[in-house]
Amino acid sequence: PSGAPTAIPAPAPTAGPTKGPTAVPSLAPSGVPTASPTNEPTSNAEKKTGSPGSCFHGDSIVLLESGLPKRFSELGLGERIKTSDGQDSFSFNPVLALPHAKNKEPAAFLTLTTETGKKVDMTSDHLIPRCDLNEVTAGELVVGDCLLTADGKETLIEISSTAKNGIYTAITEGKYIVVDSVVASSFSKDPGLAKPEQDYDQYRIQLEEMRRRQLAREPKKRLRGTPLDALVD
Repeated sequence: PSGAPTAIPAPAPTAGPTKGPTAVPSLAPSGVPTASPTNEPTSNAEKKTGSPGSCFHGDSIVLLESGLPKRFSELGLGERIKTSDGQDSFSFNPVLALPHAKNKEPAAFLTLTTETGKKVDMTSDHLIPRCDLNEVTAGELVVGDCLLTADGKETLIEISSTAKNGIYTAITEGKYIVVDSVVASSFSKDPGLAKPEQDYDQYRIQLEEMRRRQLAREPKKRLRGTPLDALVD
């Protein structure tokens, strides 16, 4: 042996993986616009505007049980006015409701003139029975139609139109009221109802509810000396 030290080979460095920069995905905008809230369409009810006034003119006359005439514009609750069942029977019933307060609302009126000169003003959508009790609107009437009056059946001989201020009607227990001696409904046609007779059925339901409310208040009113017949017919 030579005694020379054995050369120990130096360890070769281990090749580690090169750590390249990690690719970060781009956060560029996608180009899709953010959806903004849309306004809901306005419902038909919200779009609906007030309809023109409808009913009788304030100067139209009803007959009181006393025999005195009275203008619609001066009529009060509880006053008994001439009504009709449409079958040649007339009676006097108390006014249970006056849907219109005193007003000067403009409206277009039709003036219906009968063969004996009776004239009544009402809006074109107001209901009126022909002699066969078929209810139509005033605007559907034609010259020659037969109308019911306080003196019997009469022929409609003229229809004219005019603009006036003031609309009124009165609700009673009678099916029809007598206005300017002509038999007519208390109501105008409801565009939401398919048949005119449904107006009267709807009215009867509302009237019964009104009477129940009156009866509920009856004891209090009687304590103040109000007779029962002043509350309910």
